[in-house]
Amino acid sequence: MSGTNITNLEVYQNISVRAACPDLDGGAPFAFCDYNLFFDGAAGSGGTHNLTADPQFVGPTLTDPAHFKLDAGSPALGAGRAGENLGAYASAGQTETIGRG
Repeated sequence: MSGTNITNLEVYQNISVRAACPDLDGGAPFAFCDYNLFFDGAAGSGGTHNLTADPQFVGPTLTDPAHFKLDAGSPALGAGRAGENLGAYASAGQTETIGRG
């Protein structure tokens, strides 16, 4: 997006593979870039709670090829701002399954 200024960008509680917390052109300030897990890449600039580790995904499976779960030993478990798990969450009315199932 050439010529676009981005300010007050919040990047948190994500699991990112082969990407980093972006360093915006021109040094545009981040409001928040913390509590993320980066795998197979550098964390880049950001907060003191970012992790660089294998998220230990379980999945996908043949019956559900788009679904990834976190293994019970994943460093993403409980690593969020208020102890939440990092990554996507289940939609309303659904449950989140952790571990091999």
